[in-house]
Amino acid sequence: MAERRFTEKQTAEILRLAVQGQSESGLTSESELRAAAQEMGISPEAIERAIAKTESAPPGTSYSRMWGGPMGIAFDESFEGELTNDVWEETIADARKTFGDEGTISERENVREWTCTGGGLVPIQLTLRQQKGTVRLNASSRLDGLATMTGVLALPVLLIGMALIGKFGGRTPLGIPLFMMLFVALVLFVARHLFSRYSHGHAESMNLVTRRLRSRLAETSTEPTLQADQAEEEHLTA
Repeated sequence: MAERRFTEKQTAEILRLAVQGQSESGLTSESELRAAAQEMGISPEAIERAIAKTESAPPGTSYSRMWGGPMGIAFDESFEGELTNDVWEETIADARKTFGDEGTISERENVREWTCTGGGLVPIQLTLRQQKGTVRLNASSRLDGLATMTGVLALPVLLIGMALIGKFGGRTPLGIPLFMMLFVALVLFVARHLFSRYSHGHAESMNLVTRRLRSRLAETSTEPTLQADQAEEEHLTA
């Protein structure tokens, strides 16, 4: 009987489900991940590089070929920890400082949410849900409004430039048609560059907010252990 073979995508999904199935919370600890990798013959160095690459990568994005940057950012992650009032307030303060917008806060049962409009061009939404020792984060942002505004601002520049070229371009060695083509290409290049630079920076800002939240939640998950250790140490020294 021929041995079954799987694609790279199928392999990743099978391994993810297999490792996740061993965890009641649906989350996989770093030690479990490293142990699974070792059993599969993956070197510690390779798994270390993969972890570093995953943690430094920007959130899920949808890219635009025309504008050269993400038009939308959306991701869904779960972290171990407790969404205390301190963690929530620090996260809100961090988001406000990072995106320069006070935004709007809403709370209902175990769900807390922060949204902002980004001047009507870059709306952002952060939603946190407490779920049995884990916190689930849903974050999303849209940049299509900014892309549209970039195109609107570039249009009058194109029209004015083409009018001037039509009037004076004949006096240049390039001639009117070639001069117009070069001018149009230049304006589109500048608009694309500016949008791409901002959108990639925005994606990285969202990633930073997520990483800082992960660090805060990690501290809450280790606090009970530290308190227990301190209590035991005080008991022994008493």
